[in-house]
Amino acid sequence: MDGRLKNGSFNLDRFIDVYGLIPTWFNEGVFRAINAPISYSPYVNLIKNADNKRFVEKWHLMDSWLQDQVPFTGGVFRQLVNDFIKENKLMKGSFTVHGKKVDLENITANLLVISSKNDNLVLEEQSRPMMDLVSSEDKTFLVVEAGHTSLAFSGKMGTLADQWLCSRS
Repeated sequence: MDGRLKNGSFNLDRFIDVYGLIPTWFNEGVFRAINAPISYSPYVNLIKNADNKRFVEKWHLMDSWLQDQVPFTGGVFRQLVNDFIKENKLMKGSFTVHGKKVDLENITANLLVISSKNDNLVLEEQSRPMMDLVSSEDKTFLVVEAGHTSLAFSGKMGTLADQWLCSRS
């Protein structure tokens, strides 16, 4: 769907006009599609790994998160898709908040960007250009073996952030 959103072949306006709110089933479906085939067969995976306590705990966290969606307002969803996916305004320097241009060059704080090799939502080639756009002198770009949500659920993000922050405190 990301390709269809970018090239405009998915009629987002029609979808929003019909639903008003982006329904929770749509959000859940999108996240399950991103994590396919794992999320389309969650109970099969649970049964296959029922004797693995760590897997069961992580499965429960992921399944709870996937089912705990809230509806998006149509206008917010439209703006999110148009500004960040279709037009890439943040990276192009044309994104505004309350009429004021958001300029990544104004970021001077130490910066850690973590990208996941198996991320289907935010690809490495989408996040890497940020390193050239910010003015921070201390910039770290890490690529780890994980997916978009597994980075957080595996604990890797916390561990990496902790190491990075501790080395600077």
